[in-house]
Amino acid sequence: MTNTDEAEEKEGEKKDEQSDSPTSPEKVNLIFNKAVNCRKLFVFVQKLIAGVATAHAEMGLKLYLECALVAENCATMNVRGGNHSSSSCDFNGMAYEFIAQAFILYEDEISDSKIQYRSIVSMVGTLLSCRSFAKEDYESLITKTTQYGAKLLRKPDQCKMIIMCSHLFYRNEKDGLQPYHNP
Repeated sequence: MTNTDEAEEKEGEKKDEQSDSPTSPEKVNLIFNKAVNCRKLFVFVQKLIAGVATAHAEMGLKLYLECALVAENCATMNVRGGNHSSSSCDFNGMAYEFIAQAFILYEDEISDSKIQYRSIVSMVGTLLSCRSFAKEDYESLITKTTQYGAKLLRKPDQCKMIIMCSHLFYRNEKDGLQPYHNP
């Protein structure tokens, strides 16, 4: 065998090793070409937050609320973009589910009054930012948030939360979307 034959043989072996390796370019392209829809992404994020929430309830609650804002913003962009197809994700449903998970976490895991106060402030802020919920969904969320505020341990905290929650019942019309009006 000559040196060129040996070199060609080594190159062939390297190519075979590369194609068998899990990080070969062909396999990497196959991995990254998989389509992931929005629903799967939000479900994955929800599972991640559930893992975080077991160790840090307040952080989990805030992450649920942030994800609710992201899903609600996606719903708003769909409405503005005119994308009402049945194949598109139900972003409002996802946003509602994230807020519901935050409420469950609040009820089950958060018992410190200071953390409860901060959590309700975060809930109110999130709900004030949400514009595309159906009237019934929005009513149930703001009613539950107001109930949480009324059940705080200290009376001054209760008063502050009720005042803050009162803003949920009246919002200015913004961006052409219909605001909630308490009958």
